[in-house]
Amino acid sequence: MSLKMNAPVESKEETHLVRLVYALNAASEALQRSIHSEEEVFQAVSEQIRKLGLRGGVSLLDESGTRLKLRVLALPENLRNALEKLGGSAAYGYEFETARVEVYQKVIETGVSQFTSNSAEVILQLLPESAKPNAEKVLKLLGAPPAIYAPIRSGGKIIGILNVVGGWLTPHMIPAIEAFANQTGIAIEHAHLFERAETERRHLQLLFDISRELVKSLDAYEVLDRAVARTCAALNGLVGQAFLYSPEEERLNLCALHGRPAIPRDELRSRVSLRLGEGLAGWVAQHRQAVVVADVSLDQRWLQVDPIDDGVRSVISAPIVMGEQLFGVISVLHPQIGAFSQAHLDLLQAISREIGLALSHASQYEQLQRRLSEITLIQDLAQIFNQRLDLQNLLDEVVLQLGQRFGYPRVDLYLVGDNRLVQRAHFGKEPKLKTIPLDQGILGRVARTGEAALVLDVSQDPDYLACVENTVSELAVPIYKGKVVVGVINIETDCAGQLTNQDKELVLVLAGQISIALENAVLYDRIRRYAEDLERTVRQRTAELTELYELSQEIGYNLSYEQLMRLLLSHLRNAIQSDLVAGGLYLDRYSYQLVETARPIAPSAMEALRHFWQNMLMQEPNLSRGWESASLEVISAGDFNARARPLNRIGEWVSAPMRIDNVLVGVLIAGYEDGNVSNQGCERLLITFAHQAAAALQRVQSMLAEQQKRLEHLVEHLPIGVLLLDDDFRLLLANPLGKAFLSVLKAGNGNGRLARLGSLRLTDLISRHTDLLPVEVATEGRPRRIFEVQMRPIRSEKRHWVLTLREVTQEREFQNQIQMQDRLATVGQLAAGIAHDFNNIMAAILVYTDLLRNDEQISAEARDRLNIIQQQVERASSLIRQILDFSRRSVMEQSTLDLLPFLKELDKMLRRVMPETISLRLSYLPGEYVVKADPTRLQQALVNLAVNARDAMPDGGTLQFELGKFHLLPGETPPIADMPPGNWIRISVRDSGIGIPEENMVHIFEPFFTTKPVGQGTGLGLAQVYGIVRQHEGFIEVHSQPGAGTAFNIYLPAQTALEAETPHPELQVEVNGAGRKVLVVEDDPTTLKALQTLLEARQYQVLAAANGAKALRDFEAEMETVDLVISDIVMPEMGGLALYRITSERWPHIRMLFITGHPLDGESQALLEKGEVAWLQKPFSIQQFNRAIQALMQDKLHQAM
Repeated sequence: MSLKMNAPVESKEETHLVRLVYALNAASEALQRSIHSEEEVFQAVSEQIRKLGLRGGVSLLDESGTRLKLRVLALPENLRNALEKLGGSAAYGYEFETARVEVYQKVIETGVSQFTSNSAEVILQLLPESAKPNAEKVLKLLGAPPAIYAPIRSGGKIIGILNVVGGWLTPHMIPAIEAFANQTGIAIEHAHLFERAETERRHLQLLFDISRELVKSLDAYEVLDRAVARTCAALNGLVGQAFLYSPEEERLNLCALHGRPAIPRDELRSRVSLRLGEGLAGWVAQHRQAVVVADVSLDQRWLQVDPIDDGVRSVISAPIVMGEQLFGVISVLHPQIGAFSQAHLDLLQAISREIGLALSHASQYEQLQRRLSEITLIQDLAQIFNQRLDLQNLLDEVVLQLGQRFGYPRVDLYLVGDNRLVQRAHFGKEPKLKTIPLDQGILGRVARTGEAALVLDVSQDPDYLACVENTVSELAVPIYKGKVVVGVINIETDCAGQLTNQDKELVLVLAGQISIALENAVLYDRIRRYAEDLERTVRQRTAELTELYELSQEIGYNLSYEQLMRLLLSHLRNAIQSDLVAGGLYLDRYSYQLVETARPIAPSAMEALRHFWQNMLMQEPNLSRGWESASLEVISAGDFNARARPLNRIGEWVSAPMRIDNVLVGVLIAGYEDGNVSNQGCERLLITFAHQAAAALQRVQSMLAEQQKRLEHLVEHLPIGVLLLDDDFRLLLANPLGKAFLSVLKAGNGNGRLARLGSLRLTDLISRHTDLLPVEVATEGRPRRIFEVQMRPIRSEKRHWVLTLREVTQEREFQNQIQMQDRLATVGQLAAGIAHDFNNIMAAILVYTDLLRNDEQISAEARDRLNIIQQQVERASSLIRQILDFSRRSVMEQSTLDLLPFLKELDKMLRRVMPETISLRLSYLPGEYVVKADPTRLQQALVNLAVNARDAMPDGGTLQFELGKFHLLPGETPPIADMPPGNWIRISVRDSGIGIPEENMVHIFEPFFTTKPVGQGTGLGLAQVYGIVRQHEGFIEVHSQPGAGTAFNIYLPAQTALEAETPHPELQVEVNGAGRKVLVVEDDPTTLKALQTLLEARQYQVLAAANGAKALRDFEAEMETVDLVISDIVMPEMGGLALYRITSERWPHIRMLFITGHPLDGESQALLEKGEVAWLQKPFSIQQFNRAIQALMQDKLHQAM
C-alpha cells in the first residue's frame, strides 16, 4: 500500500522538477535578452515567477550590506494590496534590516540557499511590530506554502536574495532555484555594464558637444558662460558657477552664473571674490583637486553665499587647469543630498580639462589681441604726436585712446606745476580733486619718486586719495622730461583684476613718447601764444576802431546829453574791456555823472570811484560850479550778470578829460580790478574817445540851442495852455494860451505863488499827478467854461512842474447832446409803442361817430354830443400824432419848400394869436431858403416853439424868428455833434423869457417832461419838435440862461432848386360802391367791423379777413372780381406789404389802400413816403376815407380807358 501511494508522489515531484527546469531555462534565455537596465531584469524575473505559478520576489543589498530593498514582488493584485495595507507602505521598494529576518540573515552570512516549509513565519518577521496583530487574516489568505531563498551573486559577491514561494516546492528544487538566482545576478551585472557604457557614451557626447561649443569663441567670459550652462544642464544641477583666478590678486572671482536671475558681471565679481583656500571653490583651487560634497551642511569647507546658494544641498566642483596654470574653478550645485556620483565627478573633470584648453586658447588670443592693440596704439599716438602740436588736444587724445581701446573706466593726465599736480585731461568719471599736492596721494608719491605704481587694492595703500567712488585698482606712471618728472598718467578701475603688469609696461612705453610730444607741444604752444597775442592786438585795434566808428555814426543823431553819455560808455567798455567805465558832463547849469558795469559794484569800490573822481575834478580851476552836488547814476551793461561776484576793489584807474576850447566839460574813467593791467593802450583809447565826445558835445550844444528855439515856438502856438512852475509853484514860463486860461480861472497868485486854479487847490492837483486821467475844473458864473488840468514833474537840477490846461467846454456840450439823443431815442421807442393801440381805438370811434352824424333821424341834441365826441377824438389823435412825430415814425409828405414865404405866413398867423405884450420879429437876408419838408409838420414844430416862448414870457417880451444860411466845411467843428459837413438852412427862435434852469436842460426834449402846472401842458410839445426836425434829417440845439431867455437853432439840409407844387382843395365827397367788391384786411376786430359797416353803407360788397394769409386762403378764388383791397400794414402771420406784393404781381387790376395806426418801420415808411401807394393814417374821418377810395377808383377807370 505504501509503494502504491509513494510511486505517484515521486512521479509528481519529478514532473514539477522537470517543469521547473524547463521554465528556468526559458527564464535564463529571457534574462539574457533583457540586459539594458535593472528595471528590465526585474520585470523579466517577475514575469517568469508568475509563469511557473509561483509567488516570490527579489531584494537587493545596499552599499553597507546590512539592509535589503525589495525590487521585485510577484504576487496577485489582491495579495499585494492586502500586504501594503497591513504594512502601511508600498511593497515595492520596501526596505528592512537583514538581521530582522533570520532566513535572510543566514543566506547572506553563509551564502547557502535555505528551504522553509512555512513561509508565513518569514512574512511575520518582515512586518513591522504594529502590523503583526492584524496579520492573521492576511496570512490566512496567503497560506503557509514552502519557500526557497537563494543568494544572488555578481562578480563573486552576494548582492541580493531571490525568494520563491509555492505549494509544490521541495528541497530538491533548491539547485534549480539557485541556478535561476545566478542567472538573475548575471543579468543584473550585464545591465550595470550596459548602463555604465551608456553613461560613458553620453559623457563622451557631452564632452564632444562642449568642446565644439567652446572653440566657437575666444572670449574667456563667453567660454565660461557656455561651459557653465551646458555642464549644469548635463548634470541636472540647480545652479552652475565658474570662477576665474587672478594671479595678481591671488583671488577667485565669480564670473559666470547659470540658473539664477541675470546679474551684471562686475557685480558678480564684487559680490563673490575668494582667496585661495576660502570656501569650497577656494579649497579646490588651492589643492587643484576635484571634489563631491554629498551634503553641504556637513562640510566645513562650504561657504554659503545668499541668494546664489539658496536651496543647495550637494555640490560637485573641479579645478580648471592647463598644464601648471590655474585658470579657475567650475562647480554645479544640486537641491538634493547625494545627487552626484563618481561618474559625475569624472565627467566634470573631463569638462574642466576642455574648459582649461579653451581658456588657454582664449588667453593666448587675448594676449595677441592686446599686443596688437598696444602696437597699434603706439603707432597711432606717434602719428597723432607728429600731426598735432596743440598741447591740450594732444593730452585729450592720449586719455581718450587709452580709455576707449583698453576699456579703462577712468584715465587722467596730470602735469606738475607750483609743487602740485594739475589735471589737464581726463576720460570717464570726473574726479573730485583737480589739483593734488606733491606730498599727497599715490600720484604725489609717483611724482616725487619717479617710480611707477600698480596698486591692485587701493584700500590697502595708505597714500591713496579718493578722487572718484568705487575705485579698486590704480596705476600711476611718471612722465619724464630729461630726469625731471613733469607729469603723471593715472588709470583707475572699479573692477578687480583689470589692471596688470602688462598695463604698466604699456603705459611706461607711452610715457616716453608722451614726454617727447610734450616738449614739441610746449614749443609749439609758445609760438602759438605769440601768434595769438599778435592776433589779439590786431583784433583789439580793429574792435577799437569799430567801436569808434559806430559811436561816430550814432552820436550824430542824438540830441540828449544823457543819451550821448550812455552811448559813449557802452562803446568804451566794449572797446577796452574794463571792469567798469564812468563818465561825467559839466556844462552851464547841467551836470550829469554815469557809471556802467557788467557786475554788481560793492560800496567800497563805489567809494573809491567817488574819491578818485573828486580828486581829479578839484584839480580843474576853470570847472563850472555845481559839479559837487551832481548825482551819480549806475546802469547795467547789456551783458550784466547779477549773480556774478561783486566788484570789491579797483586796482588801477585810467582817465581822460573832455575839453572844448581848453575848458573841461567832461571826463572819462576806466577801472580795473587787477592792478597789473597795462594802461598804455587803454589811456590812448580813452583820449581818442574823449576827443570824439567833445566834438559831439559841440554839435549837440548847437542842435540843442536850435531845438530850444523850435520848442519855444511850438509851445507858444500849442492849442493847450502850458505852464512851467518851480518847486514853490512860482510861474517860470507860460505860453499865451496858458496865461489866458489862468486869467479865466482866476488863479490865485499871492506872493508870486500859484495857489489854486478856480476851486481846485494846487496841492490837491499835485497829489494826483500820477493819475492817467486829467482833473476837470469849471469856472463859476456864466458862461460856464470847463478845463482839463494835468500836472507832471520834470527832472532838472531842482524839481520843476509842468502844468497843462485844455478847454473842453464844447466837447462836454457835444457829449451831453449825444447822451440826450441816446436817451430820447430810447424814450421814443417806448412812447411810440402805445400809438398803434390808440389809433385802432380812435379809428373805430371816429368811423362810428361819422356814421351816426350822417343819420338824418338823430336828434339835434345827440348830434351836438357826437360833435363833442368827434372833437375829443381829434384831440386824442393830435396827441398820438405828437408821439409819432417825436418817435420819428409818422409818415412825412415832404416837398420842396422855400422857408422865407413860409415864415412870413407863419409870422402873420402868430401876430393874430399872440398877446399884444409880446413883440414878434422876423430877421432874414434876401434870397431863397429852399428845403425838402412837410409844411404841416414843420409849421407844427415852429408853432410849438412859439407857444413855449409865449408861456416863458408871462409879462411880455420879444419873440424873434431868424432865417439864415450855414456852411460847414470838412474838418470844422460842427455846432452839434454828428452834424455832417455841407450847406444848411438855420431857423433860430429866440425869446426874452425866464429861461430854462440848467438841471432841466438835459430833459427838455423828453416826452411828457414839463415844468408847467397839472392840466396846463402835456410835455409833448418839444418832444414833437425834436422828432419832426430829426425826421427831416435836421438837427436842433438849445441855449438858455435863467433870466436871459432861450434860443432854439434848427438846422435843415439846404436844397438847390425849388419845384412848384399846386395845392388841391379839399371837397366834400360822397361815394357809391354800386355793388363793387372790396376786400378789407384788418387784425383789430372793432376796426374791421367799423370799416365793413361803413363800406356796406356805401353799397360795397365787403369781404373781411384778419390778416393777409387768411385773406388769400379764404378769397383766392374771388380775387379776380375784387376791385379794391383795404389793408392794415402791421398784422400777424402776413402783413400788408407782403399782401401788396402778391396782389400786385398776380392781380394787377386790384387797387390797394393802406390804413395804419402803427408806428412804421423803415421799409414801410419809405414805401408810403414815395407816394406809390395810397394810405391813410388812423384815425381818419369818413370824408378822408371817401376821397381816398374815389381817387383809387378814378385812377383805375383812367387806366382802363
